[in-house]
Amino acid sequence: MKFICDADVLSMFAKIDEIELLEKLSGETLLSAEEVKEELLVSKDHGYDFVDKIFDHVKFLDLSKKEREDYNKILEKEKRLNPGEIQVIILAKSRDHIVLTNDKSAHWYCKKMV
Repeated sequence: MKFICDADVLSMFAKIDEIELLEKLSGETLLSAEEVKEELLVSKDHGYDFVDKIFDHVKFLDLSKKEREDYNKILEKEKRLNPGEIQVIILAKSRDHIVLTNDKSAHWYCKKMV
């Protein structure tokens, strides 16, 4: 099963230089959403070099047309989640991946979708 990670999980593991541990756990390339990449680029622009470790180990996925429609619907309604978290959740649901997040609202939303 493939893992799709939000920005916070990726950042935590990269900051302690253990992003490879997530890869070992999944047995596959780590995945995330394009919006998460944008969030991480902001951190990079602010001088946080740990982001480079993430870019070396993560494949960032674009949304399909249908996924983009679902994303826009949720983005309009759900104010507790940021755009990156929403994209991660949409990608995980539509592609049968596992969401890795430590965000309480994202956990709640994932459970609600099941």
